[in-house]
Amino acid sequence: MKEILILISSSSYDREYYFASVLAKYLKNLFSDTTCAIVPLSSNAPADLINDYTSSGCDLIISFNGLGFNISSLNEDLFFNCLTCPCITIFTDSYFLSTNITRLSNEYDMNINLAVAVSNPYDCNYLQENFHNVSNVFSLFPPCEPEGNTIPWEERDIEIFCPSSYVSSQNLLEKIDTLSPAFQQIAHKVIEIITLNNTIHIKDALIETLTNLNFEYTSQELQLLLTQFSFIQEYFYFKSLENTLAFFEANNIPVTVCGKGWQNFFSTSDSITYIGSFDEIPYTDTLTIMKQSKFVLDLPYPGYQNMPTDRTIQSIFNGAIPVSTVEEVQYYENNPQDAISRQQVMKQEFETQYSISNILKTIKNFAGPLL
Repeated sequence: MKEILILISSSSYDREYYFASVLAKYLKNLFSDTTCAIVPLSSNAPADLINDYTSSGCDLIISFNGLGFNISSLNEDLFFNCLTCPCITIFTDSYFLSTNITRLSNEYDMNINLAVAVSNPYDCNYLQENFHNVSNVFSLFPPCEPEGNTIPWEERDIEIFCPSSYVSSQNLLEKIDTLSPAFQQIAHKVIEIITLNNTIHIKDALIETLTNLNFEYTSQELQLLLTQFSFIQEYFYFKSLENTLAFFEANNIPVTVCGKGWQNFFSTSDSITYIGSFDEIPYTDTLTIMKQSKFVLDLPYPGYQNMPTDRTIQSIFNGAIPVSTVEEVQYYENNPQDAISRQQVMKQEFETQYSISNILKTIKNFAGPLL
């Protein structure tokens, strides 16, 4: 009997449990005579606690968003290094990669049985270029399962669904005031570059800034700076979100909003409906709402235009159209047949490219010979 252990973060339990449960169902079919256990752990769980779960002789470990890379001190070894079984950590989106990336420090020798999976080609290249101790890097999307029959697009009663947490862009911008003068200068320059070109990735904007200011840096220092300035990506994302929702509200376009932080954003609005935070609404319920929605608002972070998120995939699999601009909504509303055709084409394309079978094939190619 083979044993597969899937580690998820207790702080992101609902969302990661969905991914883990979908993956577990198919892994049992992929590897015969196999059990899958899903274990929630706190994101800062010490290595010895994780080892308590993994010392029973499991054959494959899968974690999400770098869980297991936590280092409480420089003298504590990564738990992955202590294992002989294959291990994969799957980053569900680029935000987690940018905030957790320093855990993949080049100061540590990675176990050759370790693989890191990221959701888009940019992050895949980034890891391969900057973390030479990570020998197995895959472009692998979080496991999403296509739904069966859904409500026809033109019959859906929710116009636009916005499943997103919210932080005031102004509050994020004020974080600059807490930085040292040198870091303030860097932050302002990075913001200036991204403002002029919102397709540039923050890493590229940061490198350009450091080069122009004649600052020398090591690869490790660059990762620390990326973590330090990760709020800049959030600033541009939430600023765009604020502007988009303000337009919908001003033009009386109905939007259903779900997520943390919105409670004080809307005053009195007839067009925007807030239905609760992610703590109040299970992740699977947000998928149900997608089945009732024509559009799902799916704004990109700077540098990630045209790169799908799990929200992109889930909305398509559930019959909605992911949109990132006001113009897209207006066009498809005026051309419903184009909307229906577009949704069908995207679903067929994404079911092929991001199917669960592709995920399983990648896992089997990596872990199969080691099981």
